[in-house]
Amino acid sequence: MIKLTLLMAAAFCCTTVYAQYLVGEKFVDPEKLPTLKAQLKNNLTTNQKAALLLDLGYAYLYSNGELKSDLDSGLYCARELAALGKQINNAHDHQEALLLTALLHMEQKDFPAVESIIPSLNDTMRLKAFLSLTFFNTNTANANPLDQEAIDRAGRYVLEAIPLTLKTNLLKEEAAYALDFVALEYRERHQPAQAEKYYLLMEKFTGSSTQASPARIYCYISLSYNKDGNFYRAMEYCLKAKNALNSNSSDKDVAFVYYTTASLYALRDKPEEALPQYAFLLADPLRYEDGISMYSLLANYCTNLQKAKRHAEVIPYLQKFVQRYPPKTDIDRSYQHLILADYYSDMDQFAPAEKNYLEGIRFAKAADFRNGKLHSGLGSLYYRYKLYEKAATMLKAAEEKLPTENNVLKADNLFEIAKTEAALGHHESAYTYLLKSKSMSDSAFTVGKARLTDELEAQYESRKKEANILQKEANIRDLNARRKINTLIIILMSVIVVLLGWLFWTKQKSNKLITQKNVLLQQLVRDKSWLLKEMHHRVKNNLHTIVSLLESQSAYLRDDALEAIQHSQARIFSMSLIHQKLYQSDDTKTIDMATYIPELVNYLKECFNRSVHIHMDIDNTAFNVEEAVPLGLIINEAVTNSMKYAFKGDNLGEIWISLKATGDDEYQLTLADNGSGLQQDFDLDTSTTLGFQLIKGLSEQLNATLHIENNKGLKITLSRISPFWIHQVKMMEHEMKGQMAM
Repeated sequence: MIKLTLLMAAAFCCTTVYAQYLVGEKFVDPEKLPTLKAQLKNNLTTNQKAALLLDLGYAYLYSNGELKSDLDSGLYCARELAALGKQINNAHDHQEALLLTALLHMEQKDFPAVESIIPSLNDTMRLKAFLSLTFFNTNTANANPLDQEAIDRAGRYVLEAIPLTLKTNLLKEEAAYALDFVALEYRERHQPAQAEKYYLLMEKFTGSSTQASPARIYCYISLSYNKDGNFYRAMEYCLKAKNALNSNSSDKDVAFVYYTTASLYALRDKPEEALPQYAFLLADPLRYEDGISMYSLLANYCTNLQKAKRHAEVIPYLQKFVQRYPPKTDIDRSYQHLILADYYSDMDQFAPAEKNYLEGIRFAKAADFRNGKLHSGLGSLYYRYKLYEKAATMLKAAEEKLPTENNVLKADNLFEIAKTEAALGHHESAYTYLLKSKSMSDSAFTVGKARLTDELEAQYESRKKEANILQKEANIRDLNARRKINTLIIILMSVIVVLLGWLFWTKQKSNKLITQKNVLLQQLVRDKSWLLKEMHHRVKNNLHTIVSLLESQSAYLRDDALEAIQHSQARIFSMSLIHQKLYQSDDTKTIDMATYIPELVNYLKECFNRSVHIHMDIDNTAFNVEEAVPLGLIINEAVTNSMKYAFKGDNLGEIWISLKATGDDEYQLTLADNGSGLQQDFDLDTSTTLGFQLIKGLSEQLNATLHIENNKGLKITLSRISPFWIHQVKMMEHEMKGQMAM
C-alpha cells in the first residue's frame, strides 16, 4: 500500500514510528483496533461514541496493507459517525466523518468519489483534504516515475489548497512543503517550466518555518533549468537569486547562491568567472560549512584554477588551506586526494596521479561517498597511457557515480568510454556510447543561449554598479561646489597652462577611445575563434557519425561494395581528422602536418592490419585547410593502394612518406613503396581508377606537379606545392605587374 505516512515522516521529522496525513490530525495506532472495537460494546454517551467511531475509522485508514475489508470497515465507521453527527446536530462530527470518508476513498485511489465529497466540506476540512491529496499523489508519482497523471493531480490539488491556506491562515507550513514536493517531482522529471510555476508560489510562504527565502527559491528554479540543459534560464534565476540576497540573508542562503552560480559558470567552461564565486566562500569556509562542504568547495576551486591554466597556484593554495583547515573526515580526505590526482594528471605525472586517485577512491568508499570524478579522472589517465582495460573499468564505474544534473561531465565520460571501447576493438559498444555522448552534449549548450546569458550577466553588473554611481554623483555635486570657490583662482591662470590642460584632456579622451576600440576588437577576435572551433567540432562530429553509419552498413556488404565503403570511411576520416585538429588547437586556421600525417597513416595501418614498415620524414610545417584536405586525401589514396595491392602474401613491405621544403615557400610530397608496382602499360592520363583520378585532380587543385615513377615499386611525387596564401600573393603580384605595364 502506498502510504503517505512515510513521506510525511520524512517531511515533518515526526518522532513517532507512524506519521500522520496532516500535522495536527489525531493518529490512531492500528494495533489498538481490537481494544477500540471492544469499547464500542460498552454503554457510551453520544459524544464518547462519536469520538470512538472517529478513532476506529482512522485506525482502519492507517492499517498496514490496502485490504478492502479494512477500508470498507473504515467507511462504515465514517457513515455511522455522520449519522450520529446529524442526530445530535454536531456539525464538527459531520465534517470529520466527511473528511475521513474522503481519505478512505483516496486510499482506494477513487478520486472521483473524493472530489464529489469535497464541496460538502467547510474551508478548514477542504484545505486538509486538498493537502492530503497533494501529498498522496506526490508520493505515488515518486514511487512510479512513469505515472505523469499522479504528479499532475498533485499539482492541481495544491493549487486548490493555496487560496484556502491564505484565507484561513492555517497549515501554511504544510502548504509550503506541498508546493516544494510537487516542484521537486517536476524537476526530477525534467519539466522545469512546471517546477518553476510551483516554486514561485512558495514565495507566498517565505515567512513560514520552511525558511524558503526568495534567494533559495530562485536557486531551486535555476537548478531545475540547469538539470534540463537550459543554461540561459538557469543563469537568469541565478542572477535573480544574487539580487535577492541582503543583510538579513542567512549564511546557508548565501552559500547556496554563490555555489550554484559558480557551478553554472564552471559548467559553461568559464573558470575565470567561477573562481571569484568559490573564493568568496573559501575566504571564510567555517562560516558557510553548514551549507556547503569546505573541501568540496576547495576541489571545485582547484579544478577551475587548472582550467584557467593557473596550475602553479594549485599546490601552494592546497597546502595553505590544509594547514589552516585540516581534513576531518574521509570525505574531506577523498577530495584532498582528488585535487592532487587531477593536478599530477594535468602535469602528466602518472605514478603520483594514479596513487592519489586510488587513495581518494579508498577514502570515498570508506565513507560510502559517491564521487564519480575520482573514477572518471583515473579512467582518463589510464586511457592516455593505453591501459584500456583498466580505463574501461574506471570510466564505467564513474558513469554510475557522476551527478545526474551535470550533463557536461556525463557527456565527457561517455565519450571517454566510447574511445576506450574502440581502442579495445568493441566497435558496436563504442558506437553506442558515442551516440549517448553526442545526444547529451548537444542538449547542453547552444550559441544563442550563451550569448543571452552574457547579456544577463552584463545587466546584473550594471545594476550592481548603480549604487556606486549614486554615491559618485553625490561626490560630484560636492566637488562642483568646491570648484565654484576655486573658479576665481583658475581664471587667473595663464593661457598657456589652460591650453596645455586642454591638450592633455584631448589626448586622454583619444587614448580612452582607442583603448575601448582595442578591447572591442579583441572580444570580436575571441568570439570568432570560438565560433570557428565550434564549427570544426560540429563538422568533425558529423563526419564521425557518417563513418560510424558506414561501419554499421558494412556489416551487410561484401566484396566490391564493402571495399568501396571502407575506402569512403578512410577518406572521410582523413577530412574529419583535420577538423578535429583545428578545434583542439588554439590556431583555427592551419594544420600541423608533422602530427596530422603520422596520425592519419597509423589509422590506415590499423584498418588494413598489414605487416608494413612505414618510414616518415615530415618537416615541421603548417598548411591551411585548403591544402591540408587535398594532401590528406592524396596520402590516403596512395597508402591505401600500397596496403592493398603492392605487397603479395605475407611479405614484409615498406612504405616511405616524406614532406620536405624544397625552396622558398615550396614543398615536395613523396610517397613510395617497394611492392610490385603498377602495370608496365599504366598511363595516368587514361587511367579510369577512382584513386588515381582523385590524386590527379587533387594535385591540380594544389597547383602542384605530379610525377609517377614505376620502378621496383611505385613512387608518387608532388612537387612545387605552395601554401594557398602564397599562391594568392603571387597571383596579386602578377596582376599588379600587368596593370603597371599597361
